[in-house]
Amino acid sequence: MNREAQSIVVTLLGGALLRISLSDLFMRYVKEAMQPFLIASAIVLLVIGLYPVVSELLWPRRAAAAQPDAGELSAAGAGAETLVVTGSDGHDGHGHGHEHGGPRIAWLLLLPVLAIFLVAPPALGSYAASRGSVAVPESTDSNLGALPEGEVALSLVDYANRAVWDDGRTLQGRTVELTGFVTPATDGKSWFVTRMMMSCCAADASAVLVEVQGVPAPDKDTWVSVRGTYTTYPGAKEAGAAVIAASSVEQVRQPADPYEG
Repeated sequence: MNREAQSIVVTLLGGALLRISLSDLFMRYVKEAMQPFLIASAIVLLVIGLYPVVSELLWPRRAAAAQPDAGELSAAGAGAETLVVTGSDGHDGHGHGHEHGGPRIAWLLLLPVLAIFLVAPPALGSYAASRGSVAVPESTDSNLGALPEGEVALSLVDYANRAVWDDGRTLQGRTVELTGFVTPATDGKSWFVTRMMMSCCAADASAVLVEVQGVPAPDKDTWVSVRGTYTTYPGAKEAGAAVIAASSVEQVRQPADPYEG
């Protein structure tokens, strides 16, 4: 890979990173707070990639000016001509003065560029949720506050905390709405409304699942809004399981930020 190819690859990487950083796509992979750092990184890559091209356009004769002209070669005689032909290091015809390019494996850097421009990888879904760690973070508040009057939309983390660690005390008799994607249970007999929760990026994400009872499961990875009331069963708390008795399930669009936390 020569210098021109290296510049192209770095420029494409910077362009791809800038593209996802200026849209909602980046929130599939990192937290929203990371956006300024992504934009700054993209600009740095673009500057590094474009600098050789811009410098060649602005100063195209700089390299040529460093080479001796024909008159200087004639004055120097046959010894100088031999020096030019054979190379300044005296090795006959081996071209050790030739600038070596980067390793060919560097072309693999184009793979994430193609992935982003052609098929932007989706946010983590049911596959990751069913195989990764499950998070029902224990609440640090032993006395969770009462919910507002009427039907209330809750995050899955909030619902799970109230259902598991507060024994559903604040959920009794209340209609709530949960939004997430569908994850089938491994036994095929039940399903979960799910959101992934991450601390920094998708690599450290863990799943928050609420078991849905009373309504047949939609297709996996479908984003749904579940309305229902709190319920439980023997052993649910010990297993860290939050459960909702659904009265309706409606398909919805995936939110711009598909993660919680």
